[in-house]
Amino acid sequence: MAGNPVYGKGYHDGSTDTRQQDLLIAGVLVAGAALVKVGMVNYGKLKQKQAARLEKRMLASAEEVDIAASDESNLEDPTPETQ
Repeated sequence: MAGNPVYGKGYHDGSTDTRQQDLLIAGVLVAGAALVKVGMVNYGKLKQKQAARLEKRMLASAEEVDIAASDESNLEDPTPETQ
């Protein structure tokens, strides 16, 4: 299977040329890399959405704690305005 000196080393009894095989392999690799890149971008967007939701929840709970703390301080130490 030494191949044909005119058509290349992969040409033997109707087999495809190695250049075609190399192009096919390169195309598959590029398509795979594109899928990985799209997956990474989507994963990053998902993580940003989750972080935004968590931050929103944390801010809401901090506001509730502040409101509860101010209500407790009003009960313990009434100001002259409330007497």
